Amino acid sequence: MSNTQINTVDSAYSTALLCLDYYQDLKDTADTLTQSALQSAVDRIGPDWHLDPSSWESVDTELVRGLREALQDHLRTPPESILIETLGETLAKDEYRDQWEGLTVEELEEVWQGLADHLLLGHA
Repeated sequence: MSNTQINTVDSAYSTALLCLDYYQDLKDTADTLTQSALQSAVDRIGPDWHLDPSSWESVDTELVRGLREALQDHLRTPPESILIETLGETLAKDEYRDQWEGLTVEELEEVWQGLADHLLLGHA
């Protein structure tokens, strides 16, 4: 990492949510992937799939895979204009960076899982 900032699961997750809130095309993609994962569960398991807790894991897995493939390069750096607006230009320069850099595989998976859970709860 070129700066002294330490990235955390929370900063990566917050950045992903901020990007989804700010960029409508990313939000639309995430919503489409979520709907697809939910429909896939209905098709594979049936309309009551959500009553079985073990079914949620397969939906999460499918959604995480789709999100990772479609959005991983788009959710790592917060929108610069939002940073300038909220932090001011000087602090924004420090935060306009890849917020996921340096995370372990387990931490990255935690971010993706949290994002999938957030999206699924929004469609429940």
